Amino acid sequence: TIFLTLSCTSSKKDAQTNTSKAITVQTKTIALETNKGTLQLSGTVQAVQSAALSTNLMGYVTKVHVNVGDKVSKGTVLLQIDANALQAQLAQANAHVKLAKATYENVQRNYERFKNLYEANSASKKEFEDMSTQLSVAKAQLEAANEGKNQVLSQINYAQVKAPFSGIITA
Repeated sequence: TIFLTLSCTSSKKDAQTNTSKAITVQTKTIALETNKGTLQLSGTVQAVQSAALSTNLMGYVTKVHVNVGDKVSKGTVLLQIDANALQAQLAQANAHVKLAKATYENVQRNYERFKNLYEANSASKKEFEDMSTQLSVAKAQLEAANEGKNQVLSQINYAQVKAPFSGIITA
């Protein structure tokens, strides 16, 4: 229940000069009512974005960096897969690159020598063509070694599963 009290004051001078008509006012009693009805709704909560994550790399999970309910940013590492075998392959790939680079540089120097000899008519055309072929083979081996290294590096990248977007871990 709400009560409202108003008071007015006036001086005799105001009462004598005010000749306006009286205003009729209606009063109403305010009562508190409760809504006795209930409203039940069913629905489904659906994420704006969701992802089931996996990796191309088979192996043991060595570390899980998040828990259910954690907020993560895009690119956050969620889990780590054992990459020790890949690290050994990377070392082997680096050795192949060094070997291929040394071979290429050696063949390139020999090619330049045979080129000078061929231009001075001191080497046959066959010898120069053979050296050109060796140079092409050495260059291709260097490129193959570099690609092998890149392949191992890309596999190592799969050892870390990262969040594709910002969100909350649900499972």
